Amino acid sequence: MSHATTVLGVSIDGFAVEGGYDVEEGPATTFGVAQALGKIPASVRSTGTWDHLDELVGYAADLGFKELRLTVEWARLERRPDQRDDEALERYLRALRAAADRGLTSVVVLCDAALPSWTGAEPWLSAWAPGRFAAHAGWVAQHVEGLARAIVTFRSPNATAREGWRTGTRPPFRRDAGADAVSALDGMLVAHQLALHEIALAAPTVERALLMEAGREYDDES
Repeated sequence: MSHATTVLGVSIDGFAVEGGYDVEEGPATTFGVAQALGKIPASVRSTGTWDHLDELVGYAADLGFKELRLTVEWARLERRPDQRDDEALERYLRALRAAADRGLTSVVVLCDAALPSWTGAEPWLSAWAPGRFAAHAGWVAQHVEGLARAIVTFRSPNATAREGWRTGTRPPFRRDAGADAVSALDGMLVAHQLALHEIALAAPTVERALLMEAGREYDDES
């Protein structure tokens, strides 16, 4: 009889906790305009987590965690089109090295909720965004090979589509746009497929995954 093994993991979800986004001279995201207009609460202003990322990974190891899920934010790594921030990348890599040194297995997430502001309000309804995301995925992959067990392209793209185009609680803050929600999800899935190819070329030893939120997101709620 086989016995399941429980692994205790910790997540550092980029935009949600790093701090310093959508402030003067900070990385600008698709949440910035809504924050400026008071439609949603301001994101974390302090950069405390970002400034001590590798140290926090060490603390997680001390607490007994065995796996790290780290979101490497596109908005921080490519603040403007084709202008990649090598210093920001190095800070993420230091955190991954710290995890490896302390015996943690790492999973890198490329996209959670935030996108660079330069992608516009509704990039997943465009023809160009999947290719841009795939190029970004390949660039990240070539640097994290050997440090990450797996790369997750998107975390909960179905929730992104639902909340962006049906409930209006995240960018682009639209409501009851069911057809566009489906099209946006299709766009993210196309981006996922293109990114798989780029990741495989850049980091053939790294596993590739997509995380979908469980639930009844696309059931008829009427």
